[in-house]
Amino acid sequence: MKRIIFIRHGYLEGKFDDYSKLLFEDIEKLLIRELCPNINYEKTKFLLEEKTLLQEIDMIISSQENRSIQTAKIIQELNPVHHIISSNLNEIKFRRGIIEKEDIEQEDFHYLRKKILTSIYNSNFSEKFYDVKNRFLKFLEFTKTIEHDNILCVTHGWFMRIIELYKEKGSLENINLNELLEVRPAKFLDTIEIHPL
Repeated sequence: MKRIIFIRHGYLEGKFDDYSKLLFEDIEKLLIRELCPNINYEKTKFLLEEKTLLQEIDMIISSQENRSIQTAKIIQELNPVHHIISSNLNEIKFRRGIIEKEDIEQEDFHYLRKKILTSIYNSNFSEKFYDVKNRFLKFLEFTKTIEHDNILCVTHGWFMRIIELYKEKGSLENINLNELLEVRPAKFLDTIEIHPL
């Protein structure tokens, strides 16, 4: 049986290790990709060494984004399997306006998450929700053409919510906003495993 294991990229360097402590300017720049911090190599490698599933994988697919590629390279140090890149695993695209300074002043990171997820669902200041769902489904179809049975896919936090919804529902049809809001946020290096039919 084919296993597709999605993993959120590794821990980021410096202050970017904890998004809830960042200032508005940093969060906005992260969301719209004006800031692209590197992976904290030591911390990420240390925590990856404890993941026994890494020894079971046959292949790695990462997004095109730097933090995902860096994570994939650390994983290759632990298990030197073939690595390819897929834009279908990229983070959801955001535009300036996705958050406002007042949102950060709420001092409640859950409020900020809710606002961003609502914008994703309504395709406001973000990639169209329909397109996000379709590229995930397109990626799943692509994995069916791969001969390997245990594939590790390095991706991103907001995108992981779509994967979690798919795992829970077996489909991305007729998703409502409450379902999206209730998906638990993926921490760095969290995994979701699915078995495509």
